[in-house]
Amino acid sequence: MIPLNASTIEGFSDKFLLDHYDEGVPTPLVHREWWKMVTSSNKYVALAAPRKHAKSTALNFCYGLAASLFQVHPFQLKVCKTYELACDELAKVKTELTENERLMTQFHPRLVRDRENDIICEFLPPGEGKPYRFRMVAIGMGQAIRGKSFGTVRPTLIQLDDAEDEVEVLDANNRRRCMRWLMKTLIPMLADRGQIRVYGTILHNDSVLAKLLKLKAWKSARYEACDENVTQDSILWPGKFSRDTLINIRDMMSESDEEGDGYAGWLMEYRNIAVDYGTSFFQPEDFVPMQEEDYKREKRFYAGGDLAYSKNQGRDYTVFGVGGVDSDGYLHIVDRRRGRWDGNRVIDEMYSIEEMCEAMNGEGVDEWFIESGAIKETLGSTLALRMPSEGYFNICPGLVPTQDKAIRATPLQARMRAKKVKWDTRASWFPEARQELLEFTQEGSRGAHDDQVDAFAWLAQGLKRMATPPTADDVESQELKRAYNQAANEEIDDSDTVTMYEMIRDYA
Repeated sequence: MIPLNASTIEGFSDKFLLDHYDEGVPTPLVHREWWKMVTSSNKYVALAAPRKHAKSTALNFCYGLAASLFQVHPFQLKVCKTYELACDELAKVKTELTENERLMTQFHPRLVRDRENDIICEFLPPGEGKPYRFRMVAIGMGQAIRGKSFGTVRPTLIQLDDAEDEVEVLDANNRRRCMRWLMKTLIPMLADRGQIRVYGTILHNDSVLAKLLKLKAWKSARYEACDENVTQDSILWPGKFSRDTLINIRDMMSESDEEGDGYAGWLMEYRNIAVDYGTSFFQPEDFVPMQEEDYKREKRFYAGGDLAYSKNQGRDYTVFGVGGVDSDGYLHIVDRRRGRWDGNRVIDEMYSIEEMCEAMNGEGVDEWFIESGAIKETLGSTLALRMPSEGYFNICPGLVPTQDKAIRATPLQARMRAKKVKWDTRASWFPEARQELLEFTQEGSRGAHDDQVDAFAWLAQGLKRMATPPTADDVESQELKRAYNQAANEEIDDSDTVTMYEMIRDYA
């Protein structure tokens, strides 16, 4: 039996396959690194590589065929994003087994099963008289495949190759379905000694591949075609890509895209970077930090909320963004609350935000901006039980939701781009909020969630409806009102309180 390692795979490729490749070039160093990874004893291996670097050829095809002919993996699954693509990968193997004369002379392969998606090959290993059989099956991502076996052998090798789609990966539900299928259907099919190898390009920061790269149990690596400046020493495959070639590809992609996303495509396809922060919906320079004097300025406080209420949002968060508007019209983002809460906990958080704002300006939150459907679905029954005796919020539920999140977030983007939004950059929640906003694109989020984007977007949408910011006279009036309320609080009766329930009962 021939050992399976990087050296033997390279020898196998050079002897039997190299002159069959579309662009036969000497084996690059990076392919040797990949072969070393996939032939390791690690059960789980994930590898992110740039486009046009022959990862499918070197790994799915060459390594997969060698693993079968060297008797290491008798039963292999080839998985791609569609059934048709997986069958195409299997067809490449069949072509070599039936048309490659050198390989046929050496191994004497014979297909005893020849289906579009399923082959069984019998061959004579060199120097041995006993025939050996292996099986390969092609399947599409998400396909029903429980119970596949080759006699008593369960799959010993599973190869996932470009199993995600650049459009479908934008949908959070689809990402969750793919990850669930991988973890609950595909991996459990492996034989006890089985191994799984996942290859692709990072299309999203919350894609299956991106997640696997972060898991401790997985041996993983991420490769870029070059660095930001395309320096000569950084080129991953100098035998195929010269510096001028890569620069031309980058410039062509950047200049030819009418939507302005060409450079983002370059980053994704060739550098495995899913987000172009320089051209994202919110840019790094949009985040203006609050200064020391900003913490002391008089403000009117408003809160925007994104409530996770749909049955399809089980993994989403409820988020509240709190901002204070000063007399110059600057919006100061002072707090963000985030959690997976039931209706009672949501209301408790709203009370807590009211108390925090009241401690800062004596009045609490002027208005809450929450989409009316979310209020009805999330808080309706809870409001009926709690608010008649507890409520004191002023909620503005007339905000009409739009399916296009980018349109919804445009007022926030405009304020930030005009440097009229300042952020409490000292807060522990700020780095996470900043990252989520930076991962948001015109097409949708390239990150795991966009709940914080929605919460701050509702805040900006609501403020767009408001009148002018408070003036110095308004601030003085606020102070007088605060003193009046403080005195009146000692005499007010519960029956005099205008409740939140009464304010929004028509919506709930």
